Amino acid sequence: MRKALITSIPVMLVLLLAFSACFNPTGEEEKAYITINLNTETARASLWPGVTNDGLVNITHEIFMIEVSDPAFPIEKPVLTMEPGELTKTFSIEPGTYEAFIKAYYKDIEFANDMITNTSMNTFEVALGTPTTVYFNMTQTAGIYSVGNFTEWNVLRQPSSSGWMASDASSGIDNFIIDITGDFSPSGTIVATFPISSGEVTILGNGHTLTVLSLGHLLYVDGCDVAIYDLNLEGAAANNTPLVFINSGKLTMKGSSSVFNNINSTGVGQAGGVRINTGELKMEDDSEIYNNTVIGSFGAFGGGVYMTSGATLTLEGNSSIYDNTANGTVDAFGGGVFVFGTGVFTMKDGAEINNNVLAGSAPIKKGGGVFINFGGTFNMEGGHIHDHTVGVDIGGGVFIDSGGTFTMSGGNIYNNICGAGGGVHIISGGTFTMSGGDIYDNEVNSGSGGGVLNEGTFTMKGGNIYDNIASLWGGGVLNQSGATFNMLTVLSGEAAVAGTGGSITGNDSGISFDDFHNSGTFELDGNPLNPYNIPNGGW
Repeated sequence: MRKALITSIPVMLVLLLAFSACFNPTGEEEKAYITINLNTETARASLWPGVTNDGLVNITHEIFMIEVSDPAFPIEKPVLTMEPGELTKTFSIEPGTYEAFIKAYYKDIEFANDMITNTSMNTFEVALGTPTTVYFNMTQTAGIYSVGNFTEWNVLRQPSSSGWMASDASSGIDNFIIDITGDFSPSGTIVATFPISSGEVTILGNGHTLTVLSLGHLLYVDGCDVAIYDLNLEGAAANNTPLVFINSGKLTMKGSSSVFNNINSTGVGQAGGVRINTGELKMEDDSEIYNNTVIGSFGAFGGGVYMTSGATLTLEGNSSIYDNTANGTVDAFGGGVFVFGTGVFTMKDGAEINNNVLAGSAPIKKGGGVFINFGGTFNMEGGHIHDHTVGVDIGGGVFIDSGGTFTMSGGNIYNNICGAGGGVHIISGGTFTMSGGDIYDNEVNSGSGGGVLNEGTFTMKGGNIYDNIASLWGGGVLNQSGATFNMLTVLSGEAAVAGTGGSITGNDSGISFDDFHNSGTFELDGNPLNPYNIPNGGW
């Protein structure tokens, strides 16, 4: 059932100063007191029609007091907390002149935080022996709903005035909290777009799962900002569309939220789990996108996530994208993530992309973990890309297409196996800059470039490439004909040149040049060297 509409932005302080004779028979030191009252303000009834006092049963309020007797030196006082269900409470406080503002939380989710706005009531006095009661006048700023089944979910999001959100939005509400209280499995087409083009929507999943059993997006974000906490979104075996579609606006996945078990089998397959157009997806905490598949009779792009021009994806915390599949008959690119056009993908902290798959009869499959297409950008500041097996195809961990840019300043790429470019493969027109992190324990089973295969431009400013294996040449790095490799320093056994720009060492190849094989342009600190100035064309 629907819960009360909760409101908590104060627009006016009404002060009731009850003066009394200071009779103190005990001789004890008098104290100053302030009483916060959230309950008895007469205006509340008209603002919250039909709401009883227990409407605040799950709301925590924090009142912030700032002592401003000397405006040049305001002093913040300890926070006064009103626990759920407390509608009036008295606190002892030092005498003085104060300003106050309030924060309100529903199950630890903040939805109101405003200063007092009525200038005539911005300050008030608290004196010894004079109890001061402060009423916070409420204006509705948030709609809070409890949803436990598909019928309630549908009523919630109806675009007509009969829909809860649409009705509240027409009254000026732009902050919505949806509390999921059970698992439910809607049937038929469900496009769960919200009837608002701006504002914020917070969905508290409480560990529950919403499952789509037929065709359609389970969540469609367009214009507003949506955050999901501990909510599981489960797809279907014949959904034929991405489970989550971010057209514009932003989706933030928090806690242990997940998008999983969806199959999108369209002609040109784009996105098994999540598609981002000009919007943004941010994955935090332990959120996951896993076990999704995109199947395309022409091509398959982005088993987990597909990004178009203008899209933004951020993985941080311990979030992960894993066990997704791109299955195509002509192309199969980006088992985990596909970055297209001007899309920007950033990975940091302990985030992971692992065990994604390229499948199908496509003659060439590229990018087991990440595929960076024309103009796309991938910034790897931390995290791990590992355990992708791409058969005899190319770019086990990361594939950088023409016009793509990959910048690696931290993190690890390891345990990826493919036919060429085990860790990273850069083709002509692609750019890879490495200033930190490690590329190690990758393997090429039928070609060259166990750690990195470069056909474009590779600048190494730092980081380490080690313990990689190639069946032919360049266990660490193969710098192909026509490619440019610029290293600020070389550190590898007897061929070392002193510096701090990184290392390529301890790799192995089946034929020759265990660490580095150069057939293109090798630059040391920006100065071109003839390939044969490198011992035997490599080392």
